[in-house]
Amino acid sequence: MKPLLHRALFPVGLLLATIFSSVAAVTVGDLRCEHLENPQGIDAAQPRLSWMLQSNERNVKQSAYQILVASSAAKLKSDQGDLWDSGKISSDDSVLVPYAGKPLASRSEYFWKVRVWDTDGKPGKWSQPAKWTMGILDPGEWHAQWIGQDGIDLTNEFTGTSWIWYPEGEPQAAGVVIGIETSLSAAVEVKLLDDIGSPAIKSYFNFANAIQNGRDLTSELRALGKDRLCQIHCTDGDEAWLQNDPKINLPKIKQTLDEMGWSGWLVIERSRDPKDPRNVKWNFSANAAYLKSVFQPK
Repeated sequence: MKPLLHRALFPVGLLLATIFSSVAAVTVGDLRCEHLENPQGIDAAQPRLSWMLQSNERNVKQSAYQILVASSAAKLKSDQGDLWDSGKISSDDSVLVPYAGKPLASRSEYFWKVRVWDTDGKPGKWSQPAKWTMGILDPGEWHAQWIGQDGIDLTNEFTGTSWIWYPEGEPQAAGVVIGIETSLSAAVEVKLLDDIGSPAIKSYFNFANAIQNGRDLTSELRALGKDRLCQIHCTDGDEAWLQNDPKINLPKIKQTLDEMGWSGWLVIERSRDPKDPRNVKWNFSANAAYLKSVFQPK
């Protein structure tokens, strides 16, 4: 009877092995564009794409990826990346991979998906589709006007206004400063702050906004001037720690701020090691230590 039993079990074991092998294939989920799920109003000319691996096995790693970006959901469904087909890229990158396809247009919607290969060279299935919508890329495309009374065109629309949550009508009298963060150039932001005309409203300057728009950090800081800066956000993307980011010359920035006579708060966020982006303590400690070594040397 034993030989019969063995012959009966062998096909079952083979079937189970086949089932587990198919289930174990690595898949992709949690697609993000600029850290957001299906975002709208993206103003980066090369949006950065991220995803997470999903598998029922341990120690599964990505050895390669392929991204498709299409102008319509139908084209993406038929595996047509008419805007970008990255092809098979041998890399374990899965965080903030920059778009590298055809130029993107303002106010347009784009659809994308990704698949990966595991360490054994086996390709996984395509992810579920995701999308993003572009905002306005060229400042010359803005044609907005202030909403107000018809027939009246004021040069300064803030004339005669007051802060309604302070009885005295002057927030600066209470020692309050409100920081605004924009992706505008320093020159345009200076005009905005001058139009507002309140010493209680200042710029919350973010390195990333200037870098992503191809602007020089020290030139932007000088253009804003020390009296318009309330706080500086020391971050870029998630490609590297601050000390390893070639786009941020922190000693030069400190020299510029010292020459300007500025002092204030420095904020740390992001600028994470892409190989361990979720280790908050590890990344924050590294950036904090470097920031202190530059701005508070012993």
